[in-house]
Amino acid sequence: MVGFPLGAGEADAKRYETEIAVDQGAHEIDFVINLGRLKDGDHHYVLREMRDLAEAADERPVKAVLETHLLTREEMILACQLALDSGVQFVSASAAFHAPPITVAEVTFLRETLGKTFGLKAASSTGDIKTIRQLIAAGATRISVPAGNYAYGTLEHIPFVT
Repeated sequence: MVGFPLGAGEADAKRYETEIAVDQGAHEIDFVINLGRLKDGDHHYVLREMRDLAEAADERPVKAVLETHLLTREEMILACQLALDSGVQFVSASAAFHAPPITVAEVTFLRETLGKTFGLKAASSTGDIKTIRQLIAAGATRISVPAGNYAYGTLEHIPFVT
């Protein structure tokens, strides 16, 4: 995870982190966007950061973590628009760092904002099969569940659970 937890590091440092991760064999890159810059209205900075990290990932899938629980609806729309224009392949609603669980309504909103084909990762705080199925039905293309929370059912028949 690059730029964890709040994405406050400089874009050049995040690029370096991404390059190191690639050199060490990372198959995918998750990074937290610079939430402060987004909230300050510096969308040019956020877009440049997204583009730089997508380039540094050297054709590996890149997920821009938005931490939607800290963003207004308008900021979520802007972040999604920037992601669509940047070369990243996914938006991740949250890194689940002290975050409330993503709701089906939030996933639905993000899916509507991103369109039908863009990647959307949602974190389930429980690993509950019913919740996971609802998140997928709402438009999540990937699900993140915490380790050890598989007691609520089997995940073996659900695609794209990470």
